[in-house]
Amino acid sequence: MNRFLKFLVCLLLLLPCCVAGGKPVLLLLQPQSWGLLAFTATLVLLLLHATWRSPGCWDLRAVLLLAIWCLLLPVAFYRSSVWLAHVTFCVAAAIAGKSLQPSRRTQLFVVLPALLAGLPPFLNKPLQKWLSEQIIQQTSVAASLQGIWHHREGTLLTASSGSVDLGPILNSPLSISGLLVVMCVWMGFRRLPTAQILVAVPLAACVAVMLPVGSCLIAIRDLADGGQLMSVLLWLLLLAGTLLLLYSATLLSKLLTNAITPPDDRFQEHIEENPLVQLWDRIIGGRTSEYAEPIRFLSENRKRLAPTVRPIEFLKDWFFSRRPRLLLQSVPALLALCALLMANGSLASRQNSILSRYQAQVELSRKNADLDQQEICLRGLASLAPADVGGRLRLAEFLWEQRGRETGWKEYERLAQLEGAGGAAAHLWIARHAMSWRPLRELSDEEIIQHLRRALESGEYAAEAHALLARIYLRNNEVTLAGQHLRKAADADIRYLDELIMFHRQQGIPMPAEERIPKRVRELELMVEQRPDDVSVRLDFATLLDALGDHRKAMLTVSEGRRLNDSEVLREAAAELLLNAARSEISTAVVGGDQCLLAVRNALQLNPKNAEAPRLAALLRLEGAAFAGSIDDALLYWREQVRETESDVAIRCLALLAFAAGEPEESLESFKRLRQPTFGDADVRIAAHIQLRQSQEALSFAQAFSENLSKMPSAAAKLAAAQLLSRARAFDLAMQCLELPNPVGGDLQILAVGKARTALDELDVLMGYPGFYPAMDNRWKPQLQQNAADKVAALLEVAIQSTELTMRTADRLYILSQQGGELREIALEALGRFRSTRGDVVTLQMAVGAQALRLGNYEDAILWLEQAGKVGAVQEPAYLNNLAVALVRAGREDRYLEALELANLAVQKVPQNHMILATRAEVYLALKQPRPALKDLETALQLRPDYPETLLLLAQACTELGDSDRAEQLRQQAATLQN
Repeated sequence: MNRFLKFLVCLLLLLPCCVAGGKPVLLLLQPQSWGLLAFTATLVLLLLHATWRSPGCWDLRAVLLLAIWCLLLPVAFYRSSVWLAHVTFCVAAAIAGKSLQPSRRTQLFVVLPALLAGLPPFLNKPLQKWLSEQIIQQTSVAASLQGIWHHREGTLLTASSGSVDLGPILNSPLSISGLLVVMCVWMGFRRLPTAQILVAVPLAACVAVMLPVGSCLIAIRDLADGGQLMSVLLWLLLLAGTLLLLYSATLLSKLLTNAITPPDDRFQEHIEENPLVQLWDRIIGGRTSEYAEPIRFLSENRKRLAPTVRPIEFLKDWFFSRRPRLLLQSVPALLALCALLMANGSLASRQNSILSRYQAQVELSRKNADLDQQEICLRGLASLAPADVGGRLRLAEFLWEQRGRETGWKEYERLAQLEGAGGAAAHLWIARHAMSWRPLRELSDEEIIQHLRRALESGEYAAEAHALLARIYLRNNEVTLAGQHLRKAADADIRYLDELIMFHRQQGIPMPAEERIPKRVRELELMVEQRPDDVSVRLDFATLLDALGDHRKAMLTVSEGRRLNDSEVLREAAAELLLNAARSEISTAVVGGDQCLLAVRNALQLNPKNAEAPRLAALLRLEGAAFAGSIDDALLYWREQVRETESDVAIRCLALLAFAAGEPEESLESFKRLRQPTFGDADVRIAAHIQLRQSQEALSFAQAFSENLSKMPSAAAKLAAAQLLSRARAFDLAMQCLELPNPVGGDLQILAVGKARTALDELDVLMGYPGFYPAMDNRWKPQLQQNAADKVAALLEVAIQSTELTMRTADRLYILSQQGGELREIALEALGRFRSTRGDVVTLQMAVGAQALRLGNYEDAILWLEQAGKVGAVQEPAYLNNLAVALVRAGREDRYLEALELANLAVQKVPQNHMILATRAEVYLALKQPRPALKDLETALQLRPDYPETLLLLAQACTELGDSDRAEQLRQQAATLQN
């Protein structure tokens, strides 16, 4: 029966390995199973042979082991767990080992399966990963100390001369686990006790590390110099040294665990009386045959320890029983352990030094333009210090700039998968790049918002992430959310206070009391004074000044920077400041001459790459502004971008610029190529069709784009639809869109504004109104038939119902009041009613005065402007300029000094406006002071060289100063521009 049980156990040893994973055939065919199966088969044969020769005896412990094995085996089947199969195998091996107890050699079969089974996966995998990582890391550090510049990814180390994979070295048969198995087999056949084997395993594991570490170093060294013969010799010496140290480690284990009882009879009675000595010798020392009787620790009454239990004596006996010969033979292992500890500490302490070396090598490679070496060192920095976010980001930036945008993008995506600051920084970079005008991959707003929310998880980047979220929400007209995120950005970083102020200014929202604004202004002003060459600080200061409304000082700050060291960044900043001024003027009801036109034109010349300027240029073109010939660089740039990228951003910018430059055919062709047309493009596309006299195409496009809007119950949607139809000159359809059943409150006001705007648009068509900028030319005259009086009266009746378009309505009313006949009477009557019902009389009077001035009715201009001044103290530059011009041109010699005061005040408020400077020069000329007039006119001519009025005034000044030749040239130049 005993033989049958042992035979059954031995046969079943193979079963757990074969069924592990639930796929026995597949598992047997996998290469990683061949070694384990071969070892198991050998083990079974040895056990079978020993079982037949030594029957042994079964006791209670053996039966318990067999029961545990029977329980574990079905669990291994059910769970398909390799680890459980290995544990089951260990139990079976223990049972077989118990059956062969008289043979100490069989104790080896209890130790080896445990080594092969290892720890549970949740412990074994992290341990193996940590051990491999430590070996590779220390190898990498040691190679760096030798000047071998490299980087690693997992087990692959790459230098400038090639790559080497350290994985096969770490997983080779002569790795740590292989050496331990060899050592255990050798100790088992030497009939050493199991305890000595178990103690020797950790000692040998520490010593065995030398072989993989040394082998890795040899492999890297061979990669650097290619000395293969020397590498083979070094490896053989290393292997021999490691085996010698392993042998020394086994002797050290024997030194620590050998029996206390001497082999002869000296002091035997004294030593054998101590149960602790008996326990040591039986369990650890391996002298089980000398202690047949049970070991007793308690006295006969079992209430206290026996008097023979003497721990101090046990320690003395243990110490004096150690063999000096074994101690001498264990010295190599002890020295190796100490050397490994010292080397590990030394390498860890040299980490910062190595990082500094790599930093220096990166700078040297950059200076030498050695991109390959620079990449290797940057990757080396990232691998040696994986927790350093800056190093990883620096590598990604290098790959983006030097190795192609696709390679850099993949590196940023890889960083984005990390947790913590590194992943947050990568998410922020991806979102920032996706929001640029030329992204590698276009992401939707939802995807960008997700990246920014991931970036918010790290407080380090919260400020910029909130600011970018605000820009996305503002782009989608979600003003409330944009304001909330800008506030959070400003709270996190005072630098974003500038953007918050600009947001409030552009949206017309009152800025809440902010105590940090004066502090921020003083801080930046002081930094500019201390570091005048610091472009970033200067730009921050200019941005804040512009946000606070001090546009003049902001431009002076940027201009001073350009004077010190002109750069593309400063030119872009100057362009952005000009565009901010233009946006502010476009959004207000008061238009100060052609300053807005000049701002956009100069911005495009300073920075043709700006993607916002084309939109403003197109809007000004809708008002008749002329850009032809002045934005050629911008057109060329965007045409090139369209050829290279075919992105919607580039196509849209080209379409808008082509329209602004007076090329509607190219504009429409570009608009047709857009993959995602927007509502903002529709008015320009319709205007382009109208310019090409394609009325039917304009109407069809307007109807298609406004169809869904007109069906919405929202008054704002109906207003948008009506604007498109009105732009296509379908005024009746536009009026129909503005009908809403039972409108109340805000909807009623919105619909009234829409109807008034539509009526004024139709009136402009009847008058032949060329737009604001051509209308500034006094040569333009309305082209209205007297039989259109009824239609004009109906349109004016609708227009004066809205108080939102005071400037425009008053302007048209005054123009019509100068026509004569029935049209004059209709206009004067409507103007009177509009004036009596209008709350803001000042705006109306200023608008009428400005139009009277354009039409040459200077007395009327003075009358209306003075009435505006009497109602309220008006200090707007446009008002001051217009009144000064009217006084001079009306010949009010008694008020010339007053005109000069008005002009001086206007110049103080807007010193870089060519029209205001020309006005003051005209006043100087009226006062017979040509020299200060010449100075103002020269400055005005620099600001806008193609303005005829400035040229004529400058010719007059030159004539009075006796320079008739130049005066004649200037008059001819003005005549050319007027024609």
